[in-house]
Amino acid sequence: MYRAIFLLVFLSFSACSEKESTFSYEPIYSEKALLVSEIGKNLEILEVKTKYPITGYPTILKSDRYYYLLEEGLVTTLHQVDFKGKLRKSLDFGNDDKLNAAAISQIILKDDRVGVITFGKQITWLDEDLKEIGSEELPVKAKFHFQLGQHSIAHTNGIDEADWDIITYGPKGINYYMPIDKNRYGFYNQTFSPFAKWGEKVLFS
Repeated sequence: MYRAIFLLVFLSFSACSEKESTFSYEPIYSEKALLVSEIGKNLEILEVKTKYPITGYPTILKSDRYYYLLEEGLVTTLHQVDFKGKLRKSLDFGNDDKLNAAAISQIILKDDRVGVITFGKQITWLDEDLKEIGSEELPVKAKFHFQLGQHSIAHTNGIDEADWDIITYGPKGINYYMPIDKNRYGFYNQTFSPFAKWGEKVLFS
């Protein structure tokens, strides 16, 4: 049985201009596996048929109308699937394309748009037909960005030898937390699962 290490991150953003965002974290160690039966009573299995077999562990996001699967195995492809499991569209990324496969660090959803983040900072927005409709640059560079209302938390994960593990940013500016010990083993704090909102906190392992 695998040992799971969960980290609860608490973010409190005050509406008062004289107060800054606060950050605290609480490591929770668990010796037992997380079972599907503990999450929900019903489990629906969807069979998705794609041109090539899906390899590895794809990132899966759910919008109001579709599932989006980003696989980064033998190929790097974004799949759009309806709620019945029918493949609607796929977008392949190559190493010589404008959206470089090797540069993709994350995908995000905003309303009916899909954002492909490259180099940890540049977002290219796609519509529901997976056509490019615009781009923007994030305030900080990080391996993972997670939005909480008007504010965001970023896990740098050592990108470009960053000095901080956690960065929060929003309308009131940028704050840096958890300085990185440059003498530590390089993958010490690497996370393999995305952030998720859990009550008033953020959970990642």
